[in-house]
Amino acid sequence: MKKIFTIAAIAAATILAVSCAKEDENGPQTGGIIAHASLQPVEATKAIGEYSYNIVWEENDKIAVLDNASNKASFKLTDGARTTSGTFQQEGTDALTAPLTAYYPASVVAEDKSFVWPATQADVKNISNVPMTANSQAATGDVNFAFKHLGSVLQLVLTAKNGEINIKQIDITADQGLSGAFTVENGVAKI
Repeated sequence: MKKIFTIAAIAAATILAVSCAKEDENGPQTGGIIAHASLQPVEATKAIGEYSYNIVWEENDKIAVLDNASNKASFKLTDGARTTSGTFQQEGTDALTAPLTAYYPASVVAEDKSFVWPATQADVKNISNVPMTANSQAATGDVNFAFKHLGSVLQLVLTAKNGEINIKQIDITADQGLSGAFTVENGVAKI
């Protein structure tokens, strides 16, 4: 009877160990790349005037990273919220091949790996959602990205002498597109 109990205990322990190992294998996994990302300050122009913009990483920010073979990986901010330097951990375990190009926000990179410039910017106080890009020659271990904006932000501030403004229409035109599909040439978005 003692032998049967011992064999049953060993079998139960083995099943428990195997089932725990499988549970760990199927749980959330992260890749081996850790991205250190910094935000370059907005370049001063006459248009900025008295306004200044603090660009910082926010909790749950994500960047999309494309490699030389057009593989795409997503990275999520793990440290550095409300600062200009953040640490991002790769989600998933896909290997990437150098050189790497990162895009923020990750949503500008569509599933087919094309790029889409947003048509609207809901929060004019937070211009950090304006598309940015950065490059790295490394693709393993710790990777450094220094993000720069791909374009500009236009903010119209209208004031009235009597506190009332009646605007019928504002048209903004350009010799190129202002939103939609884009490519990146020499660090600038081309729509």
